[in-house]
Amino acid sequence: MLETISDNPLSTTVISALISHYIFKRWEQTDILSLAGLLLFLPSFLSTLFWNNHTTAQSLLIAFTVYYTVLAASIVLYRLSPFHPLAKYPGPLLGKISAFYLMRISLKGKTSPLYTSSSPETWRYCSHRSQRGFYIRP
Repeated sequence: MLETISDNPLSTTVISALISHYIFKRWEQTDILSLAGLLLFLPSFLSTLFWNNHTTAQSLLIAFTVYYTVLAASIVLYRLSPFHPLAKYPGPLLGKISAFYLMRISLKGKTSPLYTSSSPETWRYCSHRSQRGFYIRP
């Protein structure tokens, strides 16, 4: 027997978070309305599914907690998976997961190699010599 959306609000919230991750990954939302819709309005709407068994405050807490936990976990698992475009390049685990790793290194004032993965989605060249290895055959 198929369950309706209101019969299982937890799985609806999990599926919505996974779809949001796909939307972020595919189209890189940057405008404020899209971000607000995916990060604020959608979990708020999902909280209404929990109203049958919980108060409004509890429903909001459950919906936002489940939504953000699943969204963060799916992002981390994707960035560590072999399906990520930069998966074949070595680097520290925290550097693959978040750009905060580079911020922490920069705040400490440590030097970096010629080129490095500056965030989970980009590479950064630290000198003109490093570009030679990528673009010119030796």
